[in-house]
Amino acid sequence: MKFFVKHSCKVFALVALFLNGLNAQEIKVEDENSGESLEGVAIYTEDMMNSTQTDSNGKGSLAGFSGAINFYLVGFEALQIQFGELEKTGYVIKMISKDKELEEVILSVARSQSTRNKIAEEVSIISARDIELSNAATGADILESSPNIRIQKSQGGGGSPVLRGFEANRILIVVDGVRTNNAIYRSGHLQNAITIDPHNIERVEVTFGSSSVGYGSDALGGVIHYYSRSPVINGSEKVTAEYTSNFNYANLSSVNNLNTKLSFKNWGSLTSFSFSHFGDIKIGKNRRHGFENWGLTPYYSINSRENYYPIPLSNSTPNTQKNTGYDQYDLFQKFIFALPRDMVLNINFQYSESTDINRYDKLAEERAGSLRYSEWYYGPQKRLFISPQLKVFFGKNWLQKGTFTAAYQNIEESRINRKFGSITRSYQNENVDVFSFNADFNGSLNDKHSFSYGIEGTQNKIASNGFSKDLILDAYKIIGLETPTPIPSRYPNDGSKLSSFAGYLNWVYLVNEKLTFNAGLRITKSSLVANWNDTAQIDRLLSLVDLKFDAITYTLAVTYRPNERTHDQQFVFQWV
Repeated sequence: MKFFVKHSCKVFALVALFLNGLNAQEIKVEDENSGESLEGVAIYTEDMMNSTQTDSNGKGSLAGFSGAINFYLVGFEALQIQFGELEKTGYVIKMISKDKELEEVILSVARSQSTRNKIAEEVSIISARDIELSNAATGADILESSPNIRIQKSQGGGGSPVLRGFEANRILIVVDGVRTNNAIYRSGHLQNAITIDPHNIERVEVTFGSSSVGYGSDALGGVIHYYSRSPVINGSEKVTAEYTSNFNYANLSSVNNLNTKLSFKNWGSLTSFSFSHFGDIKIGKNRRHGFENWGLTPYYSINSRENYYPIPLSNSTPNTQKNTGYDQYDLFQKFIFALPRDMVLNINFQYSESTDINRYDKLAEERAGSLRYSEWYYGPQKRLFISPQLKVFFGKNWLQKGTFTAAYQNIEESRINRKFGSITRSYQNENVDVFSFNADFNGSLNDKHSFSYGIEGTQNKIASNGFSKDLILDAYKIIGLETPTPIPSRYPNDGSKLSSFAGYLNWVYLVNEKLTFNAGLRITKSSLVANWNDTAQIDRLLSLVDLKFDAITYTLAVTYRPNERTHDQQFVFQWV
């Protein structure tokens, strides 16, 4: 206290200077015409040693900045101002909107950033705003925001996207540049999209039609590319937290999410945890078509992993589809680091796990006037995703920037069923380890010629087994299981491996403002090694399969735009 009395004048001056310095560390960016705050404005020094971007309030921290400072946002005129002149502006920067409407940026086609006028494929974009308004409960529900996508759901926990009649392993689901399709993706309905937490998705790009040059043959029907949210580096708010909860009375579901963001000078973090509970689905009561019993569930099974009951029960509320509820947990962690020489490193961790998911159509199946199955459910569906990604900016014509993406995924799935009148429960379990690596680059010779190219390597290791166990009962309780008996598995039961390596090249030629020419080439080499043991085989003569096969994919496209308001007229020729 004595210090402040003796040196009050000096301290006051120091405090004033300090507060002024603090004010100088934060700046606000607004639209000159509307006065609205601009989010996501890139702010960086001339030497790129310091960079940040504005938050949702249009504010950004300038700690450590000096010299010429650049402001950049798509759709606005780029601006440069000296650090010493900021005080004259009141630390508020006004950016001018460009008069010319800019082409929308597409990220997923050919695995590189491009404008819409350079691509021939039809692309639908589900923006962050669309996702927020949709209030989606799962990653599959997000896609319903696009009118061109149909979602097939045969039970609670379903969500199989359909693009122009193509489904399952004929379309490719990608998360942050990593393919999630694996060797056990089948031709039937797939519910894997529900393992993608909608709370962490920033944007979805859906490419209709074949994208096999950039992604491979499993993109025959199209590509659904999920882009997750990213933390902010050097934001004005260092620590933020948010909690959201949604409740749906129709199926008594609740979806809850807690996320925390950290933002520092050279790194940022985003942590998210979600818990979802979905109750039984209820259908409508009105049946104006005249079929009074259509869609009703008159009987249901109360059997489970722990409980045994020999006969179906009568459903007092037949409009409720019993055994359609489930729970799910999702964990998301993402780090971003600013490295020297304009490099950016992302580390992406995702984990999803569900409870048992009953297959409603099987549990409602009848035979001889009664329900056929007492149990039919998918075991807990687990997905582990770990992916480091390095972005490098080279600045050369033939190599402007590159992205290196490595990933490891582990997927666990199982199918369990038992019939009424039987104490034998059948199990089919699958465990898949997926390793992948992508290196994607792009460049341009001039304003008319641009290209992208890269390589991709993947390896799937599949462990599959099948067995049955008889129940040990104590009245209506299952107190144990007998010794397992081998039964045929869904996939080779002594291990299998699917590997592929591919290289691709895409070239875009802007002939003029109305005419664009696209050409692409992909060469893929694949191998499959599958082994069966001599127990519970479907064919005892089959013990080993060793296949090697190559594929060459060509794409040739011409896009003509009569004018800016007329839908693109496209002529696409493809040979696979």
